[in-house]
Amino acid sequence: MGPFLYRVPNAIEEFVHRLDKELRRINDVLEVKVERIVTEEAKKEFTEAVSCWICNGNFNQDKKVWDHCHITGKFRGAAHNACNLKLQIKAWKTPIPG
Repeated sequence: MGPFLYRVPNAIEEFVHRLDKELRRINDVLEVKVERIVTEEAKKEFTEAVSCWICNGNFNQDKKVWDHCHITGKFRGAAHNACNLKLQIKAWKTPIPG
């Protein structure tokens, strides 16, 4: 959806209506969880990772997990389980920054 110009007396109501429509569209996208895409390159990167891609901390005794985008399925990097969970986005529960 691109820019939209609307100049009439009910412009505020139209803006709120369009904002609500966009929020519903975003949450429809977030509700679909795409399976992770596993490539040989990503497997190698995960296996060799010694630090979390999110916080840069070493894994040591912490559990290393495969972090991927739930919209595209692409591997983002190896992460601490706790760091991975902090990035979790849930439809209708995660505030969309304004």
